[in-house]
Amino acid sequence: MFYAPARDLPAVLDDMIKALCSERLATLARELTKLHETVRRDELHSLRDWIVADPDQQRGEAVLVVAGNDSAAPAIDPGALAEELARELPPSRAAKVLARLTGLSRKEAFARIEARRG
Repeated sequence: MFYAPARDLPAVLDDMIKALCSERLATLARELTKLHETVRRDELHSLRDWIVADPDQQRGEAVLVVAGNDSAAPAIDPGALAEELARELPPSRAAKVLARLTGLSRKEAFARIEARRG
């Protein structure tokens, strides 16, 4: 969540587009609890275009809430996961879970589980 004077929004959004991703979703709330309250949810580049096109939107205070990045999730190590699952679950269940979490085929997942159990 970012607080910014609305007059700085074009520059703030430019920086966010460069640092994050222009397609990242965000919600822009301006003049909250006031007569001219405005809330808009869109991609960063669309919010920037909207702000630049309407100078009235560059007045007052603004709050910008930017969506998280799903691709920042840590990668799953199939080997380590197979080892852990082999210790904790029956082989067929472990293979099913391993396949679902890693995208391996069920046959390949079962082979990895069996290799860890033996």
